[in-house]
Amino acid sequence: MIKSAHLLPLTGLRFFAAAAIVLLHSAETWPIPSALGNLALNQGVSFFFVLSGFILA
Repeated sequence: MIKSAHLLPLTGLRFFAAAAIVLLHSAETWPIPSALGNLALNQGVSFFFVLSGFILA
């Protein structure tokens, strides 16, 4: 059986995916810097759900 301690780095990656989602949704209200505007922030949603499913499984 896999111990949860081995999944902590993957759980930490969910923070960055969630941050991308927050930036994407807040871009409609507040302007984001052009350096962040070039990133594919919409991929954060897919990454978050795939990673969450892997962690839960």
